[in-house]
Amino acid sequence: MTLAVIAVTNRCNLRCRMCSIGQQDRGAAGLSDHLLVDGELGVGAWAALLGRLGADRVHIVGVEPLLYARLDDLLAALRPGRSLAVTTNGWLLAKWFDALRRFVADTTVSLDGLAETHDAIRGAAGSFARAMEGLVRLREAGARVRVSFAITPDNVADMRPLHAMLEARGIPIVFNHFNYIHPASCDGYACTPVNLNVYDPAAVDVEALFAAVEVTAGAAFLPNLRTREELEAYYRRPPTERVRTARGCVVLEEILRGERFVLAADGTFLPGNRCWIARPLGSGPAGDLPSRAAWLAETVADIRAGGLYPPCQRLCCAGKTV
Repeated sequence: MTLAVIAVTNRCNLRCRMCSIGQQDRGAAGLSDHLLVDGELGVGAWAALLGRLGADRVHIVGVEPLLYARLDDLLAALRPGRSLAVTTNGWLLAKWFDALRRFVADTTVSLDGLAETHDAIRGAAGSFARAMEGLVRLREAGARVRVSFAITPDNVADMRPLHAMLEARGIPIVFNHFNYIHPASCDGYACTPVNLNVYDPAAVDVEALFAAVEVTAGAAFLPNLRTREELEAYYRRPPTERVRTARGCVVLEEILRGERFVLAADGTFLPGNRCWIARPLGSGPAGDLPSRAAWLAETVADIRAGGLYPPCQRLCCAGKTV
C-alpha cells in the first residue's frame, strides 16, 4: 500500500488564525517556505505522476483543495484503482458535492468550534454554516465524513457542545492537539517555530481541556492524551527530553520505505510535514526516484544528527508522550 499526499493548489480562500497563510508574518511560520511553490500540475500530469509512483491511496490536501479548478476531472482521473481522501475547510462543499460523493472515500472538514468561534478563527463570516451544511448533506447522501478540530486557547470551551452537535448527526470528530514547536526544541537545530507568533501552549486552560476530554471520551484525539498529567506535560513542559526518547517520526520512516510520498502543487517531492525543517525541502519532481532516495537519506541523517527527531511538540506518531 502506497500513500500519496498531494497539495494540489497553493491557494486558499480563508485566512485561518493558526495557519501561516492567515498570519501577517508568513515567513515566521514557515508555510510559504515549505509548501508554496510556483504553478500547479494539470489533471493529466497528476495522473501520470501518481501512476509512476504506484500510489493506490491518495490524500488530496490544499492548501485548499476545493479551489483546484478541475477538481471533478482530477477525482475522476485518479479514482480508478485507488482510494481517495480529501481534507478541506468546507467553504466549497456545495460546489463539488457530486464529485465528492461519487469519487471520494473519506472527506474531512476542519471545524474549530461553534459558529462564532470558528468564523473568528477562519477569518470569514458564514464559514461554519457553509461547512456544516455540506457535511450534513454528504453524510445524508451516504458519504463517509469526519471533522478535524485543532485545539487552541481560543476554542477549548467549544469542544463539548460541538462534539454533541456532531454526534447527534452521526458525524465523527478528531480533536487534534496543536502542533506547537517549543523554542527549546529548536536550540542548535534549523527548525521553524510554527505558530509561536500566534498561539502559546501555556495559554491553553488545561483543567478545562481535561474536563472536555473526559466528556468527549468517545471522540478520537491525536495524539491520544487522556489524563491530566499527559495534558500538563504537553502544554506546560518543553518537549526536548520527550522527543529524544520517543520513537522516530513514522511519516519519515514510511517515506524512506517508499510507502508514502508528499508532493507540492507542482509535483515537487517533500520529505514530510512542513512543520519542522527551516530550509527548502524540494528535491525536484517526485518521479526522479534515484535523486529522491539520495536526498532523503541526507535529510534524515541531518535530522538524526541534530538529536531531535523531530523537534516537534506534538509527536503525533509517537502516541502518548509523557
